[in-house]
Amino acid sequence: MTKPLRGEAAILAYMQKNSITVHEPAHYYLKLQGRLAVDWSDWLENPLVGFDGEGQTAVTTVMGRVQDQAGLFGLLHFIRNLGVPLITVRWIPKTDSSSKPPLE
Repeated sequence: MTKPLRGEAAILAYMQKNSITVHEPAHYYLKLQGRLAVDWSDWLENPLVGFDGEGQTAVTTVMGRVQDQAGLFGLLHFIRNLGVPLITVRWIPKTDSSSKPPLE
């Protein structure tokens, strides 16, 4: 019986099975410092926006689909120009019932 993969090996094996390309749409999760009232629809399809915390601990979370890697870099450029700290950018892989992403 083989042992399950752990850590980086598990993540690499998962990414090989659930690959991403530069020319295909992909979903991303972003977390930014502050409570941002921004129209994300210019950058993301059907964006889901959430807010947590107040004052200095406030964060904005955004999830949505970008058209391709060029769109992702455009979004990151836009965020840089907002002048707010970017806390997290996470690719959300396509999943099916037999493929669950490994825990970080």
